[in-house]
Amino acid sequence: MNRAGSKRSRHCSGHTIVELLCASVVMGGVITGTMSFFSFYLRGWRSTEIVMYASQDASMALQRMTHCNQGQAGLMAASRNSTTLLEADGDWRIDYGDGQLLMYDADAGEIINENGSVICDNVVTSSAAVGPFGVQLALTVEEGARGRRYTSSMSTYIDFRN
Repeated sequence: MNRAGSKRSRHCSGHTIVELLCASVVMGGVITGTMSFFSFYLRGWRSTEIVMYASQDASMALQRMTHCNQGQAGLMAASRNSTTLLEADGDWRIDYGDGQLLMYDADAGEIINENGSVICDNVVTSSAAVGPFGVQLALTVEEGARGRRYTSSMSTYIDFRN
């Protein structure tokens, strides 16, 4: 029984404003940390993806020039007597076989074949050298997105078949 004027027990259900504020601050910190980690992870993923695309493009370009060129034989089928190299203003052109050619256009940043089909684009630099025993090819491909630019450089040497 309660007597008039006696103190009542102050049992309230729920949480105080201080407890709610502390819980909100902790939850905000957890969410901020999680979002920062997620953002960092996505940036790393995208950077790796761009590097992979640049490397893949450079590798596929050398593969196409070496082995097959849209139904035409690549430089693996070239012979010493039928291969010539012309260079001018950073561009090069390799003629090999019966009307088969590879051409690098520095202004367009492309390597194309005799049909005008693009073998590789986004080529920053490329060089070719024809020696007595084979052809040396080198190229640098650039890929980028959102202000990030990555390059991949590769080279190969192709022996003449005879």
